[in-house]
Amino acid sequence: MDTSELDDALETLDDHATEWARLDLDDRIEMLRAVLDRTVEVADDQIETAAEHKGLEMGTPQEAEEWLGGVLPVVRTVQAWLSTFETLRETGEPPLDPGEIRRRDGRPLAVEVFPDQIWDYFQYHGFRAEVWMAPNIETPKQLREAMGQFYRRDSPEGEVELVLGAGNVASIPPLDVLDKMYVEGRVCLLKMNPVNDYLGTYFEEIFEPFVEAGYLRFAYGGVETGEYLCEHERVDHIHITGSDKTHDAIVYGTGEQEERRKEEDDRKVET
Repeated sequence: MDTSELDDALETLDDHATEWARLDLDDRIEMLRAVLDRTVEVADDQIETAAEHKGLEMGTPQEAEEWLGGVLPVVRTVQAWLSTFETLRETGEPPLDPGEIRRRDGRPLAVEVFPDQIWDYFQYHGFRAEVWMAPNIETPKQLREAMGQFYRRDSPEGEVELVLGAGNVASIPPLDVLDKMYVEGRVCLLKMNPVNDYLGTYFEEIFEPFVEAGYLRFAYGGVETGEYLCEHERVDHIHITGSDKTHDAIVYGTGEQEERRKEEDDRKVET
């Protein structure tokens, strides 16, 4: 396997990691808006391509599932993040409505996060969601201090994240990338899953400003490519969507060596 392109991609990311970590919030917001606009621009073609590969008929409920699982979660999430980052820019603090904080006997402190906007009540009538805090977060003051940790750091150092793209739901790879970049401040290499790597063309178009700036790279291939990237010296973190078996295959390898490594806790990749 020729690894030169993978090596070059990771070298570029490594070179630009700290630049991204310290990028001005205005620039981050502008680039996030570009993701939203570009996602909408390619949406029709992306859905049509996905339907073709899956053998789905356009104009049917199956097409609707592609919209609901592929494009709409990205649009909705980016809109929410834009609101959050704009508040952070204006006030210096992430938004937190005290009226959304919940206290229940015997349960951790929680924040109600959904429904958030008026159409949520109509589209998802009866559904509610809340985020439970860690046990050490006991007061609203501690909660606020724990929010947006990356954006409270002075001159953070950059890190490189390998995102192993999920093959089952089209919205997961771009949302994983955005989470790692905007929440944790890391540049990313997104390795597309062979199951849905046909979406890579659209993701590359959506994230073109990030690619041009050296903050994001894409990789394609199967298990051999994934193994090489997971063990690469320039990769600081790995994000996966999968089962415990996927985790163990990455950390301990496969076959006979897996059992030996697990018994001895001899890890190929540190976690």
